[in-house]
Amino acid sequence: MIDIHVLTHSGTRDDWLEQCLSSMRDQPCTVHVVSGEEGHIGQGRAAGFSLGEHPYVGYVDSDDYVLPGAMAACLSALIHHAAVCTDEIATVGDVEVAQHSLHHLYVARREAVLPLLPSIARLNHHPEAVLRYHLRPARVKMLGYVWRLDGTQSRLKIRKDLTTEARVLRELRRAEMQ
Repeated sequence: MIDIHVLTHSGTRDDWLEQCLSSMRDQPCTVHVVSGEEGHIGQGRAAGFSLGEHPYVGYVDSDDYVLPGAMAACLSALIHHAAVCTDEIATVGDVEVAQHSLHHLYVARREAVLPLLPSIARLNHHPEAVLRYHLRPARVKMLGYVWRLDGTQSRLKIRKDLTTEARVLRELRRAEMQ
């Protein structure tokens, strides 16, 4: 089983949160809804990863959702890897706009994530970059996650997010070398 946390914030839409939670009802996971602190995504993620007792942890954004079979596929892959992620699709409404490698469904061994919690808690944006950098998740070749864009997000925002994440990764590398 997997402990999954769903981080909420003041802008969380109730209908999207319900679809997010509903998408995991028949999956092999326990879901923990965590109220995030505005502007401190990393602190919310770190708190979420600390919840539960299952050997595996992950997260799903409250405005996104998981596709059937994704958690089971991750569990199978975790037999051979410390961390895994599925492919994802980005949508605006019901329209697919792109397939990306930015969000994904990430699941990792709890013992691999716990030492990273202080680093995750320090990042206000893209704390999941710490997981990607340190754990190098193996890719589960299945479409397992839907990243829902609300219409105000665009390819420009996606590009900006990727640029921000690249900056965060550079900072992590620099800190590691010191």
